[in-house]
Amino acid sequence: MRRRAAIICVIWGLGAVLSCTRGGSTPVVNTSVPSSTGTMDIKRPETADCRPGSPILPYRQGAEVQGISRNAQLWVLTSKLPLHPGPSKFVWRMTGESNKFVIVALNDRGMHAVVSQGPQHHESSTWDRPGEEWGSVLDLPTGGCWRFHTQRGTATGDVYLDVSS
Repeated sequence: MRRRAAIICVIWGLGAVLSCTRGGSTPVVNTSVPSSTGTMDIKRPETADCRPGSPILPYRQGAEVQGISRNAQLWVLTSKLPLHPGPSKFVWRMTGESNKFVIVALNDRGMHAVVSQGPQHHESSTWDRPGEEWGSVLDLPTGGCWRFHTQRGTATGDVYLDVSS
């Protein structure tokens, strides 16, 4: 009886340890990432976040991507997919209450992208999506699953895209 209880305890303990480390679940680790206006703490994406990533729709010679948000609408327009390491131009539309728009980008290896231009507010546009519009250039140093996190006032959103190596 004692041996049976010991085996049950070992199995239960092993299960508890494995449940903390398996199934694609990595510990929630917030990383301080340079943003377009300072730094922001965000969770690093997992490879599974990009399989599938954010919904992509064809748009003229490029693609528009629908972001994920609980309290806003977020869209991004890019002229080239798949994305590759190096500078990439993005046009963002996001609903919200602030004139301040912030972007951070972090990949599944913990590397961050440099916002080399913008975000710059666009006064007019032919792209018909909700919210106001900003343009930016982000320098993506490497491939992998990338999380593009945006903030406009209290509204936040995310776009997950796979960047080819």
